[in-house]
Formats: sequence, structure tokens, C-alpha cells
Amino acid sequence: MLRLLLLLVFLFPVELLAQAEDVASQLAKIEQQENKSEIVKQISQLLKQQNLTALQRIEALLLQSQSYLSLNDFEQAMLASKKAVNVAAQAQLFEQQAKANKLQGIVAYYQGHYKQAINAYQASLNYYQGLATYQPKKELAKTAVIQANLLNNIALVQTAQGDSFAALSSYQQAEPLYQRFGDEIDKVDVRYNIATLYISLRRYDLAISMLKQVIINRTALEDEYGVAQASADLGVAYKYSGEYQQAKEYNL
Repeated sequence: MLRLLLLLVFLFPVELLAQAEDVASQLAKIEQQENKSEIVKQISQLLKQQNLTALQRIEALLLQSQSYLSLNDFEQAMLASKKAVNVAAQAQLFEQQAKANKLQGIVAYYQGHYKQAINAYQASLNYYQGLATYQPKKELAKTAVIQANLLNNIALVQTAQGDSFAALSSYQQAEPLYQRFGDEIDKVDVRYNIATLYISLRRYDLAISMLKQVIINRTALEDEYGVAQASADLGVAYKYSGEYQQAKEYNL
């Protein structure tokens, strides 16, 4: 009898591990598919399984939400992201909760629900800012870029709300994080975003100076579309600053 009990004790965790690996394998296969409708269908079936761990359920819900978002089904995308937030909160999986909050912010932004988007982004940002205070240095870069991305997203929402000053503040908080930890594209893009805000704020001198540097940097990165985009904005800045001859050089 004792021998049988010991065997059951050893077999039980092995069985759980096998189940976990099977679910992870299913999720990986589903994620590799290109047909988003099929992903949604298969995830819905997977979520009916009772043996999913909280982490697996969150991962499945996030994938489902992202797929609905790709299909422009914002209502279902929001519903799935909210479920992911709730599961993560109940299981005290705070990193996954932060990821779900970020996705919820993205969906809300596309829905035009700007206050909800900012609240969701801010909830996610709060987690990563707290994490950075005690995180090992080798992991700090990744967290810093996530913070910068969230601040960038908040600035996009504030711009859509017409609050250029708030957006500028958010971009200026993101910029030093990108400059220290981001890649070259991140560094240039945030300066471009700041420059375009300066146009809205009628600080044409600052916009012109920054856009000139953005064009140089994007040329070095061989980003032809980005160069054309910044050049057009530079023409706008010259035009509104009264430097019409300079503006003509940028096809305006």
C-alpha cells in the first residue's frame, strides 16, 4: 500500500507537467497560424479546457485579444483583454496583469475611448516603474524600453485628445529612456514625435532644428519613408515660420 501511494505521489506531478507542456505546445502551434479567425476559433476551444493554469489562460486570452484586434473586432478584443486582467489579478500574476493592461490600452485607443486607454496604460506603467526600483541591472534595459513604449503610447492618446502639452511631457519622459536603452530607430522616432508636437505648439525653431537632425539620422538608417515624412513636416515648419523660400525646397 505504501509503495502504491509513493508511486501516485511521483506520477501526479509528472502528469501535471505533461499537461502543461501539451497546452504550451497547443498555444505555440495556434500562434504560428496566419489566419486570425482560425486562431480565435481554436483559442476559444482551448479556453474550454478545465486543466489550464492561470498563466496559460492569460496567455491564451492575450493571443485571442490580439487576434480580434487584427480583425478589427474591438469589442471582443476588449472583452478578452479584460478577462486576462481579471485572471492575472486573481492569481497575483502582476507582470501578466501589466501586459494585459497595456493591450487593453491599445484596444481602447482604437475604439476612441481615450480616458480608458490612458488609465490602462498608466496601470501598466506603474507596475514597470515599480519593478525598475529593485530590478537587477542586466534586466533594467528591457524594463526601461517597455516604460518608454508605454509613455509613447500615452503621448499618442494625449495627442489624439488635443492635449499637446501633456503629450510633449510624456514624450520628454520617454526620450531619455530611449536614448539610454533603446535602439537607433527608437531614438530617432521619439525625437520626430517631439518635433511634430513643437509644430502644433508653434515652436517652429525647435521643430526645424530637430527635424533636420531626424532627416540626417533616418538617412543613415536608410529609412526612405521616414526621411520623406520628416522632410514634409520640415516644409510645414518652414512655411508656418514664414520662411517660404525654404519651404519650397521641401515641395510646399
